[in-house]
Amino acid sequence: FLSNARVRSRPLAIVFLAALAIIASSKSGKPEYLNAAYPLVFASGAVWWEEFLALKTQWVRRAGTGLVTFSMVAFLGITLPFALPILAEPSFITYSKRLGIAPQTSEKKELAELPQHFADMHGWEELVAAAEKAWSTLTVEERGRAKIWAVTGGYGPAAAIDVLGPTHGLPHAISTHNNYWLWGYGADADGPVVLLGGPRDRLEEVFASLVQVGTVEFGYCMPYENHKPVYVGRGMKRSWADLWKQLKHYE
Repeated sequence: FLSNARVRSRPLAIVFLAALAIIASSKSGKPEYLNAAYPLVFASGAVWWEEFLALKTQWVRRAGTGLVTFSMVAFLGITLPFALPILAEPSFITYSKRLGIAPQTSEKKELAELPQHFADMHGWEELVAAAEKAWSTLTVEERGRAKIWAVTGGYGPAAAIDVLGPTHGLPHAISTHNNYWLWGYGADADGPVVLLGGPRDRLEEVFASLVQVGTVEFGYCMPYENHKPVYVGRGMKRSWADLWKQLKHYE
């Protein structure tokens, strides 16, 4: 029975290895893309352990089961802080340093003291608050024609405005990153634009007037999200249609 079960479990291992090969050979593949396939090899491994222990004495079966259980619990206890934010930031930083584990990212980006999957959880409330402050400088008439443009940081800042912004009275954001570029820039109106990030010299090529109204400061976020300037731009020198064609950003 067990041998037959092991044979039936082989396709699971084949599927896992095929997925591993595809992701490893792709230039854009990331380790987390394989997460959905791990249960397949866990199931195969469980079949092997069951067959192995079934042929041993009762004492060996108990010892083997205890060893596997202890190993799983110990591994869970050590690694859980890296999977779930159960520690405060200073405690997590100290804990990871004691284990000799440096912050990591699968996107080859600059990091501060937190790994990217934790750093990406920070700074969004501060970003929305800065956008709300900039929005409040517009007149009521201007707000009907205004936009919020997440210039840098990709879809993350734009999504933060979309999810958290409505409770602050903010409209949906626009961005040129991935599907946000496909969703477009809305109405082609020459109204003021709240700009989240972006090099000033480049933005001055687009807007006749550019006033910095704030800066996003939050140390635990990704470095490129920290010290982000927030501007209000007026008097566009180019049409949205012309500008949008040149700003498509896919990665």
